[in-house]
This record gives sequence, C-alpha cells and structure tokens, in this order.
Amino acid sequence: PHPRSLRDAPHPPHDASPPSRRVSPLTTRIASHRSAIARLVATTAAAALRCRLVTALAFLLRHATHINQRFAQGDLCAALVAASRDRNDRVRVRALAALGELLFYTSICRQQQQQQPQGVQSRARAGEGGGASTLAERMRDREDAWVAPSAAVGALAGALKEKEVPTAQHYAAKAIENILTETAAPANGKLADGSLAAALGTPAVLGRLTALAAGGTSSELRRTAASACAQLVRVHPQLGGRFLASPAAERMLSQISVGTDAALLQHLVAAVGCGLCALSPS
Repeated sequence: PHPRSLRDAPHPPHDASPPSRRVSPLTTRIASHRSAIARLVATTAAAALRCRLVTALAFLLRHATHINQRFAQGDLCAALVAASRDRNDRVRVRALAALGELLFYTSICRQQQQQQPQGVQSRARAGEGGGASTLAERMRDREDAWVAPSAAVGALAGALKEKEVPTAQHYAAKAIENILTETAAPANGKLADGSLAAALGTPAVLGRLTALAAGGTSSELRRTAASACAQLVRVHPQLGGRFLASPAAERMLSQISVGTDAALLQHLVAAVGCGLCALSPS
C-alpha cells in the first residue's frame, strides 16, 4: 500500500497543509501522554508493540493542536529517529510516517517563527514555560528554536536509499515533498539557516529522489519522488544543472517521450521543467 491520509489508514503522510489548529477534545486529553509513548518506543523490546506505539504517535502528531518545542526536538525526535532505523520493516515504516509528520510541523513552525518580530518570539518562548534566565540564554534559545536535529534530516534522507523497503521510501519522499511545497523560493537565492528546506537541499537527496522518480517500484512512489524533485529544484535552483545531467533524469525524459499515466507524466514534466527553469538566466 502507498501512503495515504491518516484519516483513511494508519499510514501517513498526508498532502501538504499547515498543522491543524482545530481543538480536538480527544487530542487535548491524550497529548500529555506523548512523552510516555516516546519513552516506551525507545525501551520496548517487542516489535509488535513498538509498531503500535509509533503508529499512535503518528496519529497524535497529525492531529495535534500544539507540540512543545523542547519535547519535539528532544525525546520525541530521538525516539522516532531510533525507531526509523529499527530492524523490523513495519516499525521503520511507521516511525518514518511519524517522523515525517513531526518534521512537517517543525518546518511550518520554523517559517512562522522567522516571520515574527523578535519580541514576539521571546514572549512565545516564555509562554511555553521555557524562558531563559539571561539575555544570552534567551538569544541562544531563540536561534535554536524549531531547528530540526541533523539526525532527523539524516534519517529522512537515508530512507530514500535503494536498499530500503518501498513503503518507507514513499513516506520519506512524501514528507520531503510536503516540506518543500510549503517553502517559498528565496528571493535572494539563499534559504534561512536552520530551515528543513535548506538542510534537504543536497546533491545526495536530489540523487536519491531522482533515482526513485525514474525507477521506483510503483507509479505512486515515482509520482511522489518526481514531485519532490520538482520542489527541491524549485527551492534550490543551483541543483538544476546537476539534476538534468544525471542518468536518472535521462530515464525520466525517455519515459516522458514514451508516455505513461497522466498523473506520473505531469510530475515528470514538472520536475524537468523546474530543472530547465533553474538553468535559465533570471
């Protein structure tokens, strides 16, 4: 099965949209248990239970109205990163689904934070109960807030590798597509430091997405990977030349000429078009 909405199946991720702000009584009651679930994921020996726990976290993250920043980037992120490297395929798949939800939430919050005046950021930090006691600490906390740990970005990128199971590849590609779709192309050609979109803009991520778009095991996976390629080159135009020069891009071009299903064709054309636009003089 390919990734669908959490509303339809226990397999996130979802199409890109900002984190929900609708207040759910159920979510409000069980949100306090996220920390306990995260600890259980890290300590439970039974794979079946770990799978259920990370699935529960994915649902909670998808529908959460608020996630504490320090918990999100601390215990929760560490537990999901560790689970994404689990020996059990099902645990890895569900962990990547939950990690994708968390990183998407992190990316949106990071963008909202960067759009706020510094005074508003300080008051928001204090409102979480995590206000620092000195000016230096407040400045450090403001700079570090909602910056995804490098281990989380590495886990997402690592799931795109050829040796990973296709469903895990699809979750990782969908999360990257969602994050980049919500990212505006920088006017000066450079993304803000600390953003997820900036961390994902590497030749390695582009190469793995291009390989999946050209030779993924299903049309759904190839569509998602091609769309993620298009968004990555849109946000990082400096990768356009590398994308078009890759052997995988040549295979994508041959598939366009031969013809394929309409949805996949649309994403393949969009990916190649973004690559060509990146090479065009502004």
